[in-house]
Amino acid sequence: MKRSVLVVLALVLTATTALAQGDAIRKPLPSALKVKMGMTNVPALSPLWLLPDYAAKYNIQIEMVMFQRFADARTALASGDLDITAFGPQDITL
Repeated sequence: MKRSVLVVLALVLTATTALAQGDAIRKPLPSALKVKMGMTNVPALSPLWLLPDYAAKYNIQIEMVMFQRFADARTALASGDLDITAFGPQDITL
């Protein structure tokens, strides 16, 4: 009995997730959204260099702001100068 309930629950969750992924969610924004993203030159963040091209499909313009240290990017984010940035593992505890 428990197994059949779990199977039905899993199917319902799967169907709900599939329906939520409709095209209405992924349509481009009506007006361009400008976002400032902080970056550092570390290999682990290299996939983020592809983000501006991907976001442009959805009318989101990403301006890359380069930093030498994660701490500088974190400070800029906290002060409101950036919209998004990547943190290093040392910043998780802060």
